[in-house]
Amino acid sequence: MNRIYWPSLKVLLLLALISIAYFVLIAFYPAVDWARDRVIAAKWWAVSIAAGWLLTQMFWYFSGRSRSLFHWVFVGLLCSGWVIVLGLAREGQYEFEKAYVERINETRQQMRARAAREAAEALRELRERERQLETDRFAQYEGRVDREGLLQVRELDARMQEKLRQQMDAYRRVVAEYPLRGPDTWLRFQTVDRLEEERTAYQRHSERNRSLVEFLQNFRADYEAEIDALELPSSLRRVALAELQRILIYWEVTHTREVRELDQALFTQALQAIDILRNHWGEWRWNPRESQILFDSERVERAFWERVSSMQMILRELDELTGDSERESEEPDWVLPD
Repeated sequence: MNRIYWPSLKVLLLLALISIAYFVLIAFYPAVDWARDRVIAAKWWAVSIAAGWLLTQMFWYFSGRSRSLFHWVFVGLLCSGWVIVLGLAREGQYEFEKAYVERINETRQQMRARAAREAAEALRELRERERQLETDRFAQYEGRVDREGLLQVRELDARMQEKLRQQMDAYRRVVAEYPLRGPDTWLRFQTVDRLEEERTAYQRHSERNRSLVEFLQNFRADYEAEIDALELPSSLRRVALAELQRILIYWEVTHTREVRELDQALFTQALQAIDILRNHWGEWRWNPRESQILFDSERVERAFWERVSSMQMILRELDELTGDSERESEEPDWVLPD
C-alpha cells in the first residue's frame, strides 16, 4: 500500500474545480454529438482520470521521490487529457461550423440569384408588353372568320390579359415594397421586431403569390367559360381555343406554374424557419466572430436546419427550371415572368 499513489485532499479539491471547468467548456461544442451527450462526456472524464492515475502510479512506483511531487504530475496528466478531449470536440465543432457557413453562403447566393432573376424577368415582361402592343396575334385570322366575332375574341383575350397584368402588378408591388432576406441576415437581427418585419415581408409575398398560383390554376377553366359565354360559331371558337392553347403551351415550356408553386413552397419553408427563430428568441445566439449559431435545444436546432435545407433544395430546383426556360424559349407571344 505504501507504493500506491493516492491524491491528497487539496489535489481532489483542485480536480473538482477543473472538472467543473471541463464540463462547462465541453458544453460550448453543441454540434459534436459525443460532446453534447453528458453520459459520453462523463465517460471521457472518467477515462482521463483513470489513465492519469495509472500513469502517475507507474511513475511514482519506479521513482524514489516524495509523493507530493506526483500530485502535480497527476494534475498535469489529467489536464493534458482533458485538453486533448476538448481539442477533439473543438475540431468537430469547427467542421460543423465550416459546413454551416457554406450552407448559409449557398442559401444567400441562391436568394440573391432569385432576386436578380425576378428583376431580369420584370424587364423582359416590360419589353414583351411593348412588343405585343406593336403586334396583333389575331391579325392572321382577318378575312378568314367573321369580323365582328373576331373582335369579340380579341376583347376576350384582352380581358384575360388584363386580369393577368393586374395579378402581376400586384405581385410586383409586393416585391418592391417588401424585399426579402435570407437566413444569413435573419441570424444577425438584434431584436425580435426585425424578425417580425421579415416575417411580414415573407407573408405578403406568400399571400400574393398564392393568389397568382390560384389564378394560373384556374386560368384555363376561366378562359373557356368566357368563350362559352360568347356562344361563338365553331370557326371562331376554334380560334379562341387555339390562342388559349398557345398561352398554355408557352407556360408549360417555361415552367410558369411550376416556378410559382416552388416559390410558394419556398415562402412556406422560410416562414416556418423565421417562426422557429421568433418563437424561441433568447434560446439561440449568433456568434459573429465565429460565424456560428448556438441553440439551447437540439430539437429546435434540427427543425431550423431542416427548413433551411428545404429552402436550398427549392432554390436549386428554381435555378434548374429557369435555366431550362431561357434555353427553350426565344420570342414568346404570352409572357408571365418567373
